[in-house]
Amino acid sequence: MSFLGRFAPSPTGLLHVGNARTALLNFLHMKSIGGDFLLRIDNTDSTRSKQEYIGNIKSDLQWLNINWKFEFSQSDRTSRYDEIFNQLLAEGKIYPCFETPEELQIKSSLMLKMKKPPIYDRASLKLSTEEIDILLNSGKKPHYRFLLDRVTETWNDGVHNDISIDLSHTSDPVLKRTNGQYTYMLPSTIDDLDYKITHIIRGDDHIVNTAIQIQIIRAILRDASIPIFSHVPLMLFKEGKKLSKRNTDISLEQIRNKYSQDPMVLSSYLALLGSTNNIKYHSSLEDIATKFNLNNCSVATPVFDINKIVQLNTYSIRQLDDIAINRLLSPNLEITPEYWNTIRNNISNIQEVREWWYIFTEQITIPNNIISTINKDIIDNAVLFLPNSFSPQDIKKWSTQILSNSMSCSPRDVFKNLRLSLTGLDYGPELTTICSFLTHDKVKNRLMYVIDKLSKII
Repeated sequence: MSFLGRFAPSPTGLLHVGNARTALLNFLHMKSIGGDFLLRIDNTDSTRSKQEYIGNIKSDLQWLNINWKFEFSQSDRTSRYDEIFNQLLAEGKIYPCFETPEELQIKSSLMLKMKKPPIYDRASLKLSTEEIDILLNSGKKPHYRFLLDRVTETWNDGVHNDISIDLSHTSDPVLKRTNGQYTYMLPSTIDDLDYKITHIIRGDDHIVNTAIQIQIIRAILRDASIPIFSHVPLMLFKEGKKLSKRNTDISLEQIRNKYSQDPMVLSSYLALLGSTNNIKYHSSLEDIATKFNLNNCSVATPVFDINKIVQLNTYSIRQLDDIAINRLLSPNLEITPEYWNTIRNNISNIQEVREWWYIFTEQITIPNNIISTINKDIIDNAVLFLPNSFSPQDIKKWSTQILSNSMSCSPRDVFKNLRLSLTGLDYGPELTTICSFLTHDKVKNRLMYVIDKLSKII
């Protein structure tokens, strides 16, 4: 038997990390069981779907190294949806409804006041053919609902095991809006049937939708095979907020630009988040797929922590050699092996590689708020006793001379002030390494620059 999974994003915004996790889980699951994977663009909502977002989604997936056997857009399959819609309408499994949103809201409020579930009362189902024709001829535009069989639907879920949903407390779902556009429900079900999708992994906010879609599948084709559904808990921020396309801070574009240019950092984190496996860096999706097992997915809510991305990125970038780093930096910068070995243990992202290159090779400017914290006495003595070379022994002797001739300072003060004067930062490589890379003349020039600025401030 062949297996086929899918990822079906709506192009109404940038892909965020929650979407990426869904795509990864579907892709990795197919990889782990020898199946194929397709990309479906859910763009039936023409008012919100944008072509630019389709391009962004594909670029983001390709950046994650997710590839697909084939793709299609729902906007190209409207005639097929019309065919099935008309079939179900003729069979009485879909019916027109004429209530306005305001009327439906009033009905819902009344049901709640009576302490009843606010489900649709099927008033339009009682309309005769003649009454429907009169309403249509008067220009009244209906929406269309699927007639649910109000029973309990049960299936074996890939994450939650046995799930039972009682549809007696669920409104008949709207399949087509008054503007003629299909909602998510019918096109998605038709596509899964037509393309013989065998496995679907999605958020557990779709559990009730799955019960409904099982009924729609049987209404279309009674003996159809039901896909194996797996519902994973939705991710939350550390603060407990839900992920949203409106929050661009967690879009893949933002992750790539601000936190990590290595796609396997994000993939390693998202693929293992919410599972019983330890989160660690993997060098390829193939490596993750060999160990991937949907049974390891937890039903507990996973929490997205950007600090974990930073930690994984720090680990991954420090494993790279200078050739790999230059590939990430190209075409604007090419660094030397000596430079990379100097800074690699102090780097947590690719931008810091550029920043340190600037510090070592260009004339830096140190802001006055940092200059004002530097002890001029220490720097005066640093120039006075400046050695010609910077071996560990030279640095030790130099710092001792500075300490002996400066007022009220500790060894820590000496090193901190030298580091600030030479780099503008209070962290980084060892002082021996910094001075050796800068060389004697550049060290002296930077110390003199600080003395000059301190003189003007004082």
